[in-house]
Amino acid sequence: MFSKATKEKASRSGYMLFARELLKHPRRVGAVCPCGHKLAQTMARKALKRADGLIVELGAGVGTITQAMQTIGVSNDRFVAVECSRIFATLLRDSFPDYTILHADAAHLETYFEPESVSVVISSLPFFSFPQSLRKSIIAQVENILAPDGRIIQYTYGMRSHPFIQAGFRCTGRSFVLRNIPPAMVLELSPPGAARKVVGQC
Repeated sequence: MFSKATKEKASRSGYMLFARELLKHPRRVGAVCPCGHKLAQTMARKALKRADGLIVELGAGVGTITQAMQTIGVSNDRFVAVECSRIFATLLRDSFPDYTILHADAAHLETYFEPESVSVVISSLPFFSFPQSLRKSIIAQVENILAPDGRIIQYTYGMRSHPFIQAGFRCTGRSFVLRNIPPAMVLELSPPGAARKVVGQC
């Protein structure tokens, strides 16, 4: 286990790396600061509630949600984090040596995952910062790897209709996390072909 001092040092290092990546790639990072701990805990709890198989995190960044997944006891054989930034991927591998960390692009998920093999996708990807073509590629890849009864847990800062919903994914729940900078909305989404059960409004 890491000491409190070690965790604090790692956290400071993560924030410094985040700031550097934000300056270099503002559209790819798409946020002014990393996901807060309250938001990360909310995402992790919703993912675990829904999951009975593999959980894949997209856009793991400095690892705030990854840490929340580890804290609630998600085993290393049920969790994979995907991060396109080499700097963040290296940080994640150093911080979470027991988890599988892929330095990969979310637009090429089928390279790493079998069709319909993923129970839950946790997404921190800033879709509204992406070009339309990239949005479509990522959404198609997520739909391909997600099980028919799978779920997406996506947080967003925008109040517009999310690209997943525009692509036909259905909202099954939403919640607001005010204790975050900025406040965020967490969407629970099911794939277009999923059986219709309880459907919320987003």
